[in-house]
Amino acid sequence: MKKIKIKNLYKVYGAHKNFEGTRALNGINLEIESGQVVAIMGPSGCGKTTLFSMISGIDTPTSGEVWVKDKNIFKMNSEERATYRRNNIGLIFQEDMLIDYFTIYENISLLRNDTNEIKKLSEYFGINKFLNKYPKELSFGERQKVAACRAFINNQDLILADEPTGNLDSNSSKKFIEYVLKLNNIRNDTFLMATHDPFVASYCNRVVFLNDGKIIMDIYKKESRRHFLDRIFDCLVILEGEINDMEQEIL
Repeated sequence: MKKIKIKNLYKVYGAHKNFEGTRALNGINLEIESGQVVAIMGPSGCGKTTLFSMISGIDTPTSGEVWVKDKNIFKMNSEERATYRRNNIGLIFQEDMLIDYFTIYENISLLRNDTNEIKKLSEYFGINKFLNKYPKELSFGERQKVAACRAFINNQDLILADEPTGNLDSNSSKKFIEYVLKLNNIRNDTFLMATHDPFVASYCNRVVFLNDGKIIMDIYKKESRRHFLDRIFDCLVILEGEINDMEQEIL
């Protein structure tokens, strides 16, 4: 079953009569199966965050379609998209987006105040002892686990994570992604993650590479994580070469 289907998606910023604008997304076509764990990689400015904002319905495309669970989300008005996003999509960002004057429990319960589920998730992520504390009392890694609890609390079956380990050290990144993906596998959610980190991406079963708003490569894991990591590095070398060639043409 297709969880996400993107058809000929374009996003152009700043276009007017004398300027064709900047193409953040340039004809994206992408299908993601239900239950897949997919990493989106590419250099800064390649379109990763813009793509996520389209899938979540936070922003609207210049043209093209985004189907999530057989619904064309841009046939909805902004209020309908907000309701749909709240009920169906869990979001994790590079910045944890916690409210400083709310306790950890209150932050997690914003979408769903279910004491039993909060207890289960906080115990799973090892943050149950922090439920009555405030965000400033926690480390970056602990705060990001709180953000993950909040994303999973409403039983959404699509999780979008935009650079979730960007502010974490390598050890915290490893622990965080292992926790999240283990839970994700138990629940069989669809998990889509933007990342610059090849090590983090190697935990996924598919990696899509973007550059200049286009899909350049799309690879699937068919081997051990170690060998998949090697393939990811190979793709990044190729991508870097293409970027350098483009820069030389401009010069």
